[in-house]
Amino acid sequence: MNRSIKFFSLVFTIAVALQFFAAWHAGARASHQDQSKKKLVAVLDFDATDVGTDVLGDKVDVGKGIAGLLAQQLAKDGNYLVVDSKKMSADLAEHNFSKSDRYDYEFAVKLGKRLGADGVILGSVTLFGKDAHERPVPQDEVIRRKIKARVTADARIVDVATGEIVAVASGRGESKREGISLTSGGSTWHDFRSGNSGFDSREFQETILGEAVNDMVLQLTKALAADASKLTVKTMAH
Repeated sequence: MNRSIKFFSLVFTIAVALQFFAAWHAGARASHQDQSKKKLVAVLDFDATDVGTDVLGDKVDVGKGIAGLLAQQLAKDGNYLVVDSKKMSADLAEHNFSKSDRYDYEFAVKLGKRLGADGVILGSVTLFGKDAHERPVPQDEVIRRKIKARVTADARIVDVATGEIVAVASGRGESKREGISLTSGGSTWHDFRSGNSGFDSREFQETILGEAVNDMVLQLTKALAADASKLTVKTMAH
């Protein structure tokens, strides 16, 4: 009697284990298929020529910092697969990437083909700090008058297969807080201005400028995610 009970218990355990394995395998396969349907994109450093270096100094690359945050947010959002930053950096270094290539569509297509990407995202920063028409703050008013940080940028997706721009997006970020300077809130801001910290660092994120940048990047991410289907589907798996 005990042997029969043990036998049926063993059969039942095996059956349950097989069902569990089948369900896991089906889920893993579905997940893999979902991943294979996502478009692979590379994010080029943004062109920040129009905003200059007055706000952060010439040791901080604004366009590179914003592109890095956008790549991170796109990967987190999950609508795209994003080219690994180390692989991207290695390719750019090998092909003598310069700031003039940031808005060169032919370069973007060639880069995308080398990296096996479906699309390349190019962008430009059009405002970084505060509106140009905003009245300068006199020295004797700096304590009484506060400002808000504002950042705007445009992005374009270039289809690697066709070389065409298939989507455009714009983002305008504004800090929810005010401060007597754009760097208000940062704890060790001088270290950041020296170029030793990135836009994803805590010290930048805590400033009102960092808050505006994040707001803008989230807007770009949402708009670009909505256009994911516009890229040409590749016949080969990545």
